[in-house]
Amino acid sequence: MRKLSLFFLLFLGVVWAERSPLFLQLKIMSLEQMLQRKHIEQMHFQSLSSWRVWGLTHLGVKQTFIGDGSNYTAILPQIGADKELLFDGSSLFVGGDINADITSPSYGDYNLSGYGYGVGGYAMWVAESGWFANLSVKMAQIFLELDSQKFNNTMWLFDMGGGKTFFLPQEYYLRASFNFGTGVLFDSKITLSNLTQIMNPAIPFSLLGRFSIGKQIGKQDIRIDIDSLYENYAGGRVTSELHSGGLEVAKPKGSYDLRLSIHYDVNLFEGGAFYTYADFSTLNLEVMAGIGFRMEFGVKEEVLLKYPKIRLKKLPNTDIK
Repeated sequence: MRKLSLFFLLFLGVVWAERSPLFLQLKIMSLEQMLQRKHIEQMHFQSLSSWRVWGLTHLGVKQTFIGDGSNYTAILPQIGADKELLFDGSSLFVGGDINADITSPSYGDYNLSGYGYGVGGYAMWVAESGWFANLSVKMAQIFLELDSQKFNNTMWLFDMGGGKTFFLPQEYYLRASFNFGTGVLFDSKITLSNLTQIMNPAIPFSLLGRFSIGKQIGKQDIRIDIDSLYENYAGGRVTSELHSGGLEVAKPKGSYDLRLSIHYDVNLFEGGAFYTYADFSTLNLEVMAGIGFRMEFGVKEEVLLKYPKIRLKKLPNTDIK
């Protein structure tokens, strides 16, 4: 009878860990990395100002209609500031941001609720020829609750990438870019159904390829992205504390997705712009949308001298020919 009970607990541990709510932390990690890349997008907008301060509120949802997959809802407010440094033939953007996480991930019968915050630092180099390179480092802290059990975790994220923007006639442009991201999600532990499950530190990596086409229409910038995203969760296995040494019962799985994104940016008044976007994941039934505002200040005299046409566009009543 004792052997039968032990076998049942082992079997329950395997089944439970295959659907372990601890794995849902990896989705929050993916969302944090998405915010890293959203910051880089803000740096790409052309500006006459040396400083930019902006804020975005992201709303995300994933709902699996067929099968027993993982779902989530999330609200992710984010604010950031960027500074442009001018060099001969290129510019360097540096900045930082902070964000909050309000998430409700679920898998099968397991529903978590949580909140957290993230802090990141960023840099992007842009050449006049259109080439660019960027990198960012981020730390995030999350606090989760499952069946009145509370636990927290820390994650560090690193992302780097590059690409080129091709400027075409009639204010069209094409942009091709590639990003590599990695990081570490530290270990966590939770007890459910008399079983203690431990997830070892995860060291995931992701590859993002993006092709964009955009057009500037007066004070508006409209862009469409086509993304190919692959995420792999190295490490992060879940073990059970049923006996000494533990029993390995599950490992996180990677994912691949294609995504279509639409972006819209408009200059509402001198130094103020409105920005919105929507991301549609075609394979994982996931939608992320955002809305925000950007303020600019600190005129770059070097730019006004180097690109006088940009200034003339903002003075439609001028008599200058």
